[in-house]
Amino acid sequence: MTQETPNNPIPKDRSPATVALDNLVRRKLRVSDPNNPTEIATALKSLYSGEKEVLEQEAAGLPYIKVKTIRTVGEADTTTQTELKQARQDVDRDLEALIGNASLKDIQSELRGWAHAIRRIISQGVDAARFALDPRQRDSAMAARRQLSAYARLARYVGALTPDLSLPYRQLARSLDEVGAMVLVKLGDALANAGPGGARFLLQAPASELQGRRDAVIYALRNLTGTTAEGYGPNEWPRGLVAYRQFVARLEQSGHADLRSLFQENYVANALDELVHWSTSGASDDLRALASTSDLALERFRRFIILASRLVDPESPPLAAYVSAIQLFLDAFEHGESGSRLLYIARPPIVFYGLYGLSGMEEPGTRRLVDLVIARGHLAERLDCYLGCSCGTDQVRCQIILDKLLYDVDRAIDLYALGTNSEGEPEQRAAAYGVLINIFLNSIDPNIAICIQNFPHVQARLEEIQRYLWWATAGAEPRTFELGSPTFSVFDDGNNLVDVNGFTGVSFAGLGGDVGSVMNAVRNEMSDNSVPLEQFTIDDVNVHTALRDYVALLANMHQELCIQQASDEQWVNLLRTMAPSCMRFNGDEVLAGRSLLNEAINAVQLDAACSRYTPDIPPHFETSLAGIPYLRLSDGGTEE
Repeated sequence: MTQETPNNPIPKDRSPATVALDNLVRRKLRVSDPNNPTEIATALKSLYSGEKEVLEQEAAGLPYIKVKTIRTVGEADTTTQTELKQARQDVDRDLEALIGNASLKDIQSELRGWAHAIRRIISQGVDAARFALDPRQRDSAMAARRQLSAYARLARYVGALTPDLSLPYRQLARSLDEVGAMVLVKLGDALANAGPGGARFLLQAPASELQGRRDAVIYALRNLTGTTAEGYGPNEWPRGLVAYRQFVARLEQSGHADLRSLFQENYVANALDELVHWSTSGASDDLRALASTSDLALERFRRFIILASRLVDPESPPLAAYVSAIQLFLDAFEHGESGSRLLYIARPPIVFYGLYGLSGMEEPGTRRLVDLVIARGHLAERLDCYLGCSCGTDQVRCQIILDKLLYDVDRAIDLYALGTNSEGEPEQRAAAYGVLINIFLNSIDPNIAICIQNFPHVQARLEEIQRYLWWATAGAEPRTFELGSPTFSVFDDGNNLVDVNGFTGVSFAGLGGDVGSVMNAVRNEMSDNSVPLEQFTIDDVNVHTALRDYVALLANMHQELCIQQASDEQWVNLLRTMAPSCMRFNGDEVLAGRSLLNEAINAVQLDAACSRYTPDIPPHFETSLAGIPYLRLSDGGTEE
């Protein structure tokens, strides 16, 4: 009887230099497994295409010179590869058509800059999408898709402001949308190629980063146990050794003496190296094996972290560093499903049962994602025929606004693609675009209301998308909220229960205003009016849990809309350069949806308005001390 050996045995000595070399090969050659000779050979042939032809001719018995060969059988492309090739060719043709257009000779340099940037983004996004199992590559692919969507919106913008060339610009935008969609499909393909269950366990840190996290654990352990010469100075208290002694004694008393092995460097290094090995091999089988064993392998580390909580006295920085390093390593192996919904975009639903062990789209967020993708395509088709040959101010303004809403739907799809919960933060942020659509559909501004009066099909598509963004699946009604029935109870500073009239049946459209009314009512009932509003939303003692959750929901939607506002404000000068239209240019005409976006922000805003980030740098101790005798302020000037 022979003993079977594993296909991918764990090496006894996996030094940092070996891991660094593997990561270098993985980055430069773009292979998933640097130990697979077939992948290495294929990557080298792709990198050195000229030498590849020479070697193939030599293997075929031909002279060792470059001669033209005729290939009778070509490599068969998959459906995804064929569609992606067609989409990239469409982009190239559209770019060349714009660059060669005599009417655009004044901005030819800008268009060449577009072409260079777009082609680079497409190459980076497609290459990164092939390695979707790596979270860093997955994020890079999604970033490339977002950039392509921004260029598509900009092309539609410029086209609307350049009436005679609206169609060529919109054709470029459509081609960019095709490539962006294929990036999502490629991401789903990469997850599907991992085999059944491949999308259910995705590493939360890049494989190339795991070795660094492993080394951080070992260095922190050495500093804790005093086995490094730089652990403690001659004039420093041995806080690490004291904590080490207390911890070991406590483990013996608590019946968890087996955890004392986590203070042995060789034992910890071997345990971590085993996980790093399976993670960095790049093979889908290894990833699935890791998913089934990582929980049990890391269970003792999790027990160690729980027992370390407030165990030693006084608190020890070396122990805190060791526990934090372990937690950072464990975070990479949390069973995250961010991106698992991409599988439903890349594969038809008919194959879910059986092949992928799935009976269907049970999770509501996944179903909404699929519905959004279909509805988005219908909306884009209608908008491509919206402007037609008209170039009046009203029509152009409406086209710009509707294209902005189409761009927002793409952002919502991106958020849903990386979400994991049907009502999680990505879904909450996507709901903000439903608020924007709702304000557009119900606007009393005649300049906006005219946009859909003669286009009922566009209105129907927007209403459908709005329902999906407000957490409704096909055929269902949007989610409603209850803020209290009939009263809303809080505790004031004197620990007295206060009842405030609440609201029921609140929708997304009125959530901001009603939550704000409840907050004002709470403030009026509080005995101490000096308590800041933040305490009502964060402190569990002072605020009802439901109200706090609603405030967090509004905060997420508010921040998402503020991001869009900050992005739009940077486009004014660019649009003035790229679109020398016959229309008069000013901020309101170029950014036709500015008032609409501001109204949406106000609808979900509770307290803080949109603001730019400014770091709060604390004063230096010299400036602080100077303020005592000289009344000087830390940021300059003197007190009056």
